[in-house]
This record gives sequence, structure tokens and C-alpha cells, in this order.
Amino acid sequence: MDEQALIYVLVLLLLLSNAHSLFGKNIPRFVWWLSLSSAAAIGFVVGIFMAPFPEDLLIGSLISLGAIVFFFISRAIRDRHPT
Repeated sequence: MDEQALIYVLVLLLLLSNAHSLFGKNIPRFVWWLSLSSAAAIGFVVGIFMAPFPEDLLIGSLISLGAIVFFFISRAIRDRHPT
């Protein structure tokens, strides 16, 4: 895949991972899982860009884990606030 196609994929994944922010407190289950899976995919794509083969899996996993933890923290904070 060429560089421009990878950038398009990354932008699409970023938009999908941010889909949960449009729903407020009552997020549909499929949107939540779509956001989490897109965040995990973004981590692996960034890992592929950053390092050669053995290290890209580790870097991608760490970035994915960080993004998923961030989504869980932001959802917990959002659920505490009144609507």
C-alpha cells in the first residue's frame, strides 16, 4: 500500500474512534465497540509506521492499550456528570 492510502486509512480510523463523542452519556453498544476497535487499529497502524517488524507489534500494542484506557477513563468521567 502506498503512503497516501495509509494516511486515508489512518484518518478514517481516527474518525471512527471519535464516534463515541457524538452520543453523550447514552452511547449505543455498537458505537462504543466501534470506537474501541478503531483505537486499537490506530495503535497498530502507528506502530507499523514507527518501527520495523518485531518492535512494531510492541509499540502498536502499547499505543492501543493507552488509547483504550483513555477511552475508559473519559467514559467514566462523562458518566459521572449530569446530563
